[in-house]
Amino acid sequence: MDASTAAASSLFGLDAPICPYTGLRTFTEDEAIYFRGREAHVAKCLDLLAERRFVMITGASGDGKSSLVFAGLLPEVRAGFVRARYGSWAVATFRPERSPLRNLSQALATALRLPGHGAIETELEQGFSALVQLYKTSALCPAPPPPGLSPAEERRHQREAANLLIVVDQFEEFFTNPENYDGETPNAAAQTVVNLLLETTRLARAEGLPIYIVCTMRSDFVGQCAEFRGLIEQIGASQYFVPRLVRHEFVEVIREPALLSGNRISERLVQRLLYDIGHGQDQLPVLQHALRRIWLAADEGREEMDLLHYAMVGGLSDELPAEDQPRFAQWQTTLPPQQRDFLLANPSLLNVLDAHANQLYAEANELYNRDFSPPLSPGTAERVIEQTFRVLTRTDGKRVVRNRLTGAQITAIIDDENLPWPVVCHILRPFRAAGTTFLSPFLSEDDDDRAVLPPDAVLDLTHESLIRNWQHLARWASAEAADVRIAENFRQQAGRWQANDESPGFLLPIGLYTFFAQWHAGKKGAANWLAYYLEASPTADATLREEQAAAQNDVLTRYLRASRRRLRVPLLVAHYGAWRLAAAVLLPALLLALVWLGVRHRRQQSDYVTYSIVNGYFDRDREFQKPPFIAVRDMAAFFINADRLKNNLYRPWLSGRAARDYAFPHMLDSLANDTLALDIELSMYGGLSNVEYDTVARENPYIRPVLHDLERRLARAGSIARPTVGAATLSEPQRRVAVLTARTIMALTHYLIWDERHSARPVPGRMPLPERQHFAATKQQLLRNLRDYVQQEIQTPTTALPAPSPVAFGFCLRVLLGQGTDGPAELTFLTGLSPFDPGTVGQFNRLFPPTGTLYARESRTPHSGGYLTAAMAFAALRQLPQLAQCLDTMRRQPLTLTDANGGIALVPYLVKYELLTPANTHQLLNACAQVGGVTFNELFAATTYSLLSVAPVQQVFDVSQKATIANLNRADAIRLGGVDPGYLNADRVSFSVPAASRDKAWGALREASQAIAHQESIFIESEEHHLADGVPESFYKIRDELFLSAFLSKMQGAYLAEIKHQPAAAQASFEQFSRTLGQLQQHLAGQDARSRRGRAAPNAKHKNLHQINSFEWNLAPTQLSHQLSGTTVASTGAQSPLVYLQLPIRPKTLAFETYYTCSFDAFFRYELQHEARSARPDRAVVQLLDSVAFVEAALPDRYSNARTNSLFSEALSRSAQYRPNLAWIRAIAQPGLLPDNARRRQRNALLLRLSETLQSHRALTRPGLLDTLLPLTKRLRGQPAFSRIPLQVAFSDLATALAHEGQVAAAFALADALGEPMTTITKIRASEQAMLTNNQRAQPLLDKFLHDYTLATVGAYVGEKQKERPRLVSGNLLSVFYWRPYAIDNQAEVLVPFARRLVNLTTDERNAANDLYAKCIGYSLADRCYAAKSQMPEFQAVGLEDLDYNYILMGWAHLKTTTPGDGWREYDEIELTTPADYNGSVN
Repeated sequence: MDASTAAASSLFGLDAPICPYTGLRTFTEDEAIYFRGREAHVAKCLDLLAERRFVMITGASGDGKSSLVFAGLLPEVRAGFVRARYGSWAVATFRPERSPLRNLSQALATALRLPGHGAIETELEQGFSALVQLYKTSALCPAPPPPGLSPAEERRHQREAANLLIVVDQFEEFFTNPENYDGETPNAAAQTVVNLLLETTRLARAEGLPIYIVCTMRSDFVGQCAEFRGLIEQIGASQYFVPRLVRHEFVEVIREPALLSGNRISERLVQRLLYDIGHGQDQLPVLQHALRRIWLAADEGREEMDLLHYAMVGGLSDELPAEDQPRFAQWQTTLPPQQRDFLLANPSLLNVLDAHANQLYAEANELYNRDFSPPLSPGTAERVIEQTFRVLTRTDGKRVVRNRLTGAQITAIIDDENLPWPVVCHILRPFRAAGTTFLSPFLSEDDDDRAVLPPDAVLDLTHESLIRNWQHLARWASAEAADVRIAENFRQQAGRWQANDESPGFLLPIGLYTFFAQWHAGKKGAANWLAYYLEASPTADATLREEQAAAQNDVLTRYLRASRRRLRVPLLVAHYGAWRLAAAVLLPALLLALVWLGVRHRRQQSDYVTYSIVNGYFDRDREFQKPPFIAVRDMAAFFINADRLKNNLYRPWLSGRAARDYAFPHMLDSLANDTLALDIELSMYGGLSNVEYDTVARENPYIRPVLHDLERRLARAGSIARPTVGAATLSEPQRRVAVLTARTIMALTHYLIWDERHSARPVPGRMPLPERQHFAATKQQLLRNLRDYVQQEIQTPTTALPAPSPVAFGFCLRVLLGQGTDGPAELTFLTGLSPFDPGTVGQFNRLFPPTGTLYARESRTPHSGGYLTAAMAFAALRQLPQLAQCLDTMRRQPLTLTDANGGIALVPYLVKYELLTPANTHQLLNACAQVGGVTFNELFAATTYSLLSVAPVQQVFDVSQKATIANLNRADAIRLGGVDPGYLNADRVSFSVPAASRDKAWGALREASQAIAHQESIFIESEEHHLADGVPESFYKIRDELFLSAFLSKMQGAYLAEIKHQPAAAQASFEQFSRTLGQLQQHLAGQDARSRRGRAAPNAKHKNLHQINSFEWNLAPTQLSHQLSGTTVASTGAQSPLVYLQLPIRPKTLAFETYYTCSFDAFFRYELQHEARSARPDRAVVQLLDSVAFVEAALPDRYSNARTNSLFSEALSRSAQYRPNLAWIRAIAQPGLLPDNARRRQRNALLLRLSETLQSHRALTRPGLLDTLLPLTKRLRGQPAFSRIPLQVAFSDLATALAHEGQVAAAFALADALGEPMTTITKIRASEQAMLTNNQRAQPLLDKFLHDYTLATVGAYVGEKQKERPRLVSGNLLSVFYWRPYAIDNQAEVLVPFARRLVNLTTDERNAANDLYAKCIGYSLADRCYAAKSQMPEFQAVGLEDLDYNYILMGWAHLKTTTPGDGWREYDEIELTTPADYNGSVN
């Protein structure tokens, strides 16, 4: 060290040389002495700060904005060059980075000396004046001193006070970090910080607070400041744009730091550097880095810095003075060739930075292996450095900016298990060294350079000038930006593919596939890399972003695989060549083609097709094999059909499946969900049961196996009355089993009652007595289980949750009370349901939440329907006061009830538990009528009819929830528990009520009828009934008494005859009916006579003055129209009481309730005999009975439902379970019974002959039947309206029956004799039977009809001209079209196009909807299941697809397994003849 250097060191007290140049990093406040050339800039900033309290320092990148603040502005501020309230300053410095609010909180916590930044961040989130309040409440801003203090005391009081200066460095990070954005706008945290700065500035100026704010920002981001409200205006008022340095300022920047630090620098070097600076970007950082490198080359300033040292760092080459060239040449010989190339290939001021970075990059592997182990393989360090510097850059529009990442993030992107973070940190060590400072955090001279930074340490490029001036990094940044663009393009391509259900049409072509596949394969750690460059929710935490990126990378990988599979052949051709591939593939392809043809042919066989459908059950996603995706009814049909076909299905070798595997119990076991299996089996019973049929050849063979399996599953399900260990309440599975137990009880009841009703009729396969006794015992055991369940629910603590569904619990209780035999003593626990006892009201509200509303059909019941359920419980307990209180509460509730959902649902329980007495009957029934949408007359009639109830319908057990999801959402908050509320209140009692209880009810009704007649309006009342004509009130009371007496006598007579089998008592009751009817007739006639005498010309209204409402008394409109009987007016419901009472038809309980009443055969016979004994038979009554008998032949009375269409249309589509009542028909045809004429005798005899033939298999197969029938068709001409339509329907039924027996030609001949439209309709029905019986003996006849029907319907085609498009096409004929062509192959080219033309040309949309079903049925019945399956759409909803599969399975099962009299005819015909449309649309 020379003398001058030693003097300088001695002057500053230094023993080691000092470098006054910072390189690329920012000057610090401690280095302010070396910050020269900016004095004028600092002064202007100070003036602006003092005036505005806010300064935004802007300038180009590399203009020294941050150094101006830290080394220029801050020292001056602390020195007191800004006049402020206090002498001390607290400085809060932060950068926005990715968490501006958190960073501001941390800076303020340090500056204000506040504990913890979390509370500060919470406070700042409030915005507005939060920052000012923090300052005011801190120690830096003490309260004004109290008066009277001495100066010394005032100084002590103000000792901790300080002004606050907030420095926001790199303000552009608000815009360059996507984490600070939500979509296209700044996020809440960024908005809050900027608003706090602006509001603090405003309040500081307004209140004179010593708070000042300084920000630095690149000038090219000024425009984006408009994204923050008020910011651009603030910048406009207080912006300082840092100007470029002029020549004399650059001289100060170069020379003065050297002089001040005791270093020397030659004037020629100064001048050369001034010349090399030029006018481009990055002047200052490049100059500072070159000066630092020159200082190091000059032996750390021990030598005078000169041109030689500038050349040694890559700034000069052959321009050195002559005296320096030998030394320079000697120095070059010591350099490795690679380093010499870096330094001397392109010497310049910019090259100094580039050469230095290249040297560190080239030596990184060697430096690591020298100091650490295990050693790195060649190129490893270079790969780590490249990947690190690549991801530390980010393209923001057209600008490349810095991108801060943690060490853990960088390590994840490198994605190499051999390169953990400690290794990566050591590799990057040279770039953080004190003499380099390319990466922060920097290593100081005193730091241990072997230490490892924590993984969460944030790495950042020191200055963006490094990106622009290190050529490697510039290329890496460009490549990284290109990778981001490629990834985004790739992601968009894959996104479109995924958004379109991964459609093959969106896969990559070969060129793009090759490009993206190569890029993706070379992108190691793609998932981790994507986490920082794709739109993976920038505001999310790291773990979530990594998960999102991994999912996106998985989509990209699958997209490439799918594209590769599609391009397999083009890729192979491109790789191997077309000719070699052709040679290698042709021979195997030929062999494979032969094998494929064989396999294809085998797979087109029906046994294989049905096997694939059934086997798909085992392979498909089980979640899509459950409701609501597939209806339970369709699932039941599937298991039925699979079981039927178990011996016919194809079974591959080594499949391991036998026929027993396709039996329904085994397949249901595989569901692993017994509640669903039970639900399916109950639906199976409902579909299979043919016990409700009037006549069957054999009981369906699967009915009893299904019931036995139900019993097995319920036993396996375990207890429904004991909570599981540790549980306070029963589990949801236990409650579902309880509902299914109740449904099974009703299914057994249904079967046992109908079996008993058929006991007098020998049916093959009928249940033997021991098995019947077993089912009865099973029912009783299930009732005991159900009782235990109900008791457990009621006795569960009121605080125990969850509570059961009020609908499901109510259903279980109704079944228990309706079918159980327990008395009040066994049902004492039901008192726990009382809503009126303070001790039990909590349990009532738990089971029936007050906020729940029960929706059922058009009804709406508050309090979850609990009061009606409680009333039923009180009925079982025989507690009438509480029952009445429930009804009164319901009456006062805002409810909407219809049909069986009101008080009428309580009536059967009143009968069963013998609560009706002569004294209370009117009061109780009136109370019930006031709850719900029924009149008293309807309720009285329904009560009477419930005493005639003999058998239930399937709705008593088939209560599965059938509402759509939309309906469930609309219903309300209460859970339904698997029970459709629309079926909750169906009558499950009356058909099981003992005769003794019914007898008591009959007595109560009779004795109460007089009081009822005096207090209720029995007839239709109007203004005509006022006493203006002088009619006494007693007339109406007597009229009503007589009507009720006749009504009850008629109904009780039917009860005594048909249910109790007491003919003598029934005869007495019917005679009482006749006497009362006569009295009523005379009473009304007498009043009419008096009215006529009082009026000159009585009007039409008065003529029909005394009428009843048939809607109320029949529970539906009468089935007879005035065209048939001439006596009723069904359109209005008004009907003569005399006609109504004389009608021997059943009430329409199926339209109102869920049971059949007994028949009225005894009453019908009595009426005929009564008229026969009469001296003057009533012709109207005779015609009425004839009409009833003829309607019976077309639409049997046991149908017991309201007719919605014409008799003709309804008769054609009626269910086969109802047979005409021959007793009525034989009665009217009995000769000499009634005064008649030849025409009447003839038509009645014809009706009897047709009806008896229809119900006799022997008669249908008798030779010569057609010859007998054809002449009879001529008698149709001239028949009256009431007999013509039933006779036509009877002839059509006969033709259909003949076709079923195999006599298609006879059926067609009989159809031809009927005339249109019956000819075509009957031939359609006969063709359908030919299809169902697979009759091939009448091919030409049937094919000609199909051909003619098509021509007549579609119209003949002549050239291009076409007749008018048809309007109607029979839905049932479509399946015949698809069945016939495959019976004789040459017809396929003719009939199938005709069938398609029928569907395409018709204007009735239903034909198109039924077309697919028709194909599935027709093709499968023709043993062409493959053709049926191939017609199904490629994409179809799961439920619709299973429906089509069921039709295929059912058709083939019918073809392969059905034999005459095997019990399957009823099931198959119902399913395969849908939609029962033989005349196009309904007329």
